[in-house]
Amino acid sequence: MPGKMYFGNKARMKWVKCPDSGMGMNGARYSTEGIFLNGGSYVRNSATGHRVYDVNWNFLRANEKDEIRSYLDGVYGPGLIYFLDPFAMPRNVLPTAWASPAVAADGGPSLVGGLASQPTKVTVTPAVPASPVSAAVYALESATVFKEVWVPVPDGFQLHMSARYTAPGTGKVTATRDGGATTTVAGTGATTTLAAGPSGYTVRLAGTGALTLTYIMAQVLPVGQTPDFSRFYPGVGHSGVRLSGDINDVGYSSPQALDYSALSFTMRETGTWE
Repeated sequence: MPGKMYFGNKARMKWVKCPDSGMGMNGARYSTEGIFLNGGSYVRNSATGHRVYDVNWNFLRANEKDEIRSYLDGVYGPGLIYFLDPFAMPRNVLPTAWASPAVAADGGPSLVGGLASQPTKVTVTPAVPASPVSAAVYALESATVFKEVWVPVPDGFQLHMSARYTAPGTGKVTATRDGGATTTVAGTGATTTLAAGPSGYTVRLAGTGALTLTYIMAQVLPVGQTPDFSRFYPGVGHSGVRLSGDINDVGYSSPQALDYSALSFTMRETGTWE
């Protein structure tokens, strides 16, 4: 929907006006550096980071502003905030750790919890242009705790997924519709298309045995639009965000703009780590 962004939480999603001045989508990760006694240097960075979104609206009508603030003020519950970035929807709405699972072997977030949650890493031949050169190997057991990421899907849109994995056992990637059925995402790179929204899908691993997982992609497109998985798109989405700091809400005093306000705030990705 031109000029709109799908925004909200699991209880209630809604189209809202896109930020006026663009949206800062910075990455934040642990980093330290220093100088050795002999004059050399070192830099240490975490394998991945989280996303920080700076949003700003210069002119919002009162009802538009109230709709956005209501989520941040907890009117619709205390859960994580989700939104579909229009730039990510035709590429890959998943976070980096889900799109490129091998980063977990280097200290990034794992897709499973519990004991022995970190996978090992193996080298693979890229299956499509720009795809990862390493895959994560998970040893899935009946007691494995599977982490998950939720993807909202608006009315008139569909979620399309593509994944590359091999599993001699029953290991797989799944997508479960809210209150509905679970679909296995093909591991061959073929497109798996889910039922149209409005709804949301919970993406997670499942099964037992060794699972060698190279990548996962997810695109949210209008019904009838063909997804493009001919190349690998890195994850440019998020796992759920929370308000960081205060909300800046400025009302205009001009008689011609009494019904308008400026609104800005920062959202920080926390879902993967909660």
